[in-house]
Amino acid sequence: MLKRIDLTRDYKKHQAEYQKAIQEVCEQTAFSGGAFADRFDRQFAQFVGVPYANGVNNGTSALHCAMLALGGWALVLAALAVLWRYHAVACKQFGGITGDLAGWFLQKTEIWMLAALCACQWGGLL
Repeated sequence: MLKRIDLTRDYKKHQAEYQKAIQEVCEQTAFSGGAFADRFDRQFAQFVGVPYANGVNNGTSALHCAMLALGGWALVLAALAVLWRYHAVACKQFGGITGDLAGWFLQKTEIWMLAALCACQWGGLL
């Protein structure tokens, strides 16, 4: 099997932390919403440098929220901003976009640009 992204080194490096987090969630049966989701939202907002963040259940819901909030060409700008942020995080966390991360970055680029295009066409802007 060809792995698109191999996270083995990361998993081994943080295995104890990951297992502890999984155990906490299972023990509290907090599989969606609640304190863990609220904590993630706060930590993610702090990590990306914004006052608020709100996690959703999947990428489709995220795109729907973006379309409702921004609409049209603003979504294209939002997609570009997200890609810029992916690049900044990749440079900070991994020293740049190389190897497996390059494939991940390109995949995200394609998804966001396609989403922006579809949103603009759906909204009658193209």
